Amino acid sequence: MFETFDFFNGYLKINALVGVLDVILILHFLLSYYFRCYKKGYLIDLWHGSLLVVYFLTVLVFYPFMGADRLLDLRFFYNWSYSMPFIDWAWYINILGFMAVFLGGFCFFILKRKNTFNNIILWPVKKCEYAINRILQHENQFLLMYQINNFICAYLLFYGITTSGLFVNLRVFFMTAGIYSALSNAFIVVGQPIFLFFSLIALYVSKSRLKIILQIIFSVIILNIYGARSTLIYPFVSFLFGYIIINKNKTIFKKILISFLVLTVVFFAVEQYRTDSNTSYMFSYSLTDRVLFGNNIADIRDFGVILECWDGKYMLGRNIVAGIISFIPKEYSEFRHTWNTSSYTNRLVGLSDSHPGMRGGLFCEPFLSFGYLGVISTGLLYGYILAALDHFSKQCCFPSQKHFLIFIMSLLFIKDIFAYILFQSSLLWLAYLRILFLLLCVILFSVKLRLNR
Repeated sequence: MFETFDFFNGYLKINALVGVLDVILILHFLLSYYFRCYKKGYLIDLWHGSLLVVYFLTVLVFYPFMGADRLLDLRFFYNWSYSMPFIDWAWYINILGFMAVFLGGFCFFILKRKNTFNNIILWPVKKCEYAINRILQHENQFLLMYQINNFICAYLLFYGITTSGLFVNLRVFFMTAGIYSALSNAFIVVGQPIFLFFSLIALYVSKSRLKIILQIIFSVIILNIYGARSTLIYPFVSFLFGYIIINKNKTIFKKILISFLVLTVVFFAVEQYRTDSNTSYMFSYSLTDRVLFGNNIADIRDFGVILECWDGKYMLGRNIVAGIISFIPKEYSEFRHTWNTSSYTNRLVGLSDSHPGMRGGLFCEPFLSFGYLGVISTGLLYGYILAALDHFSKQCCFPSQKHFLIFIMSLLFIKDIFAYILFQSSLLWLAYLRILFLLLCVILFSVKLRLNR
């Protein structure tokens, strides 16, 4: 219906209607940030910071690159057309979802007085805050747990190296390694970022920092060998996000800029390190090509590919059930192997079972399961929760910056758990292990206190 335009020798491709709507929504987000965040004294807040990557960058800013002709030159080894009608369809679904998020946030604003639902949201935050305080009060015991996890990870990597002959990107080997796949997920994919996240908090408030730094260095080495870019970077990004929130609108731009530059360099260094030059396009093309058309921000593109190959049959919650039993490795469960979202999408698009799955964005799984109704209901609920967490972060008063940081980190930790539960049923095991970690810390350190008494 609407014409599609190419710009800059195939680097941009934009549907006329989507392009106009995209610009309007970009302006809406920027104006919302300026008047609702910056003008109120915050350099960033939890609402806008949480939507910055998953919505503003991924859906709005990067839309013109998702179906560009340049993409076909770089990814010629796939039999996908990257057809703009499917790219646009994926964009519309995501926009529908995020409009529901905004409506959910508005609902919280209308009903923000104390109610049972708000108390349900705040309860896990308080429990997480209690767990972090326990960790900080028992720093040596926490570092012992961290060290044990590091040694288990080192053993798993040694097993992977000696069995596969690989020394880099061992995640590919562990994806189909049976029980070792589950162990690597538990101790490396989940355990390492959790310990990194809490150790960064401890590093900020502790006076004996050398022991913490040594454990962090060991974690960085482990995650580099494993080849997990996001797993390595995300704890640092989360901590930096919390640090910006607690400092509000102070002059910390230089620190923030340097930190993001360092994280960006590390991100692409890990990507370069884990890539086999004989089988990848990565060494043949510029950094610009890799940023715009690589696998870094590809949610709309991947969702478009899924829609291109989709047979139109909804999963009707089967992926959610597969997520609920995600503590069972899919090699030992035919149901999980069939309906786990990553396996399901791999079969749809013709990828091998060892592939980690397509990155379809927040609303891919709700749509594949329940269609537009799933997208809208999930967006409404997440918008309400996100607005509630943002409200809590701005209303509470604390005696020191240390206590404020702990509360903000609790909000961010619980926000991720809610996101896994609502949007990524295939990753429910991440939520399980996060909750289990908090319970373990509280139980162990509470028992220690009682024994001391």
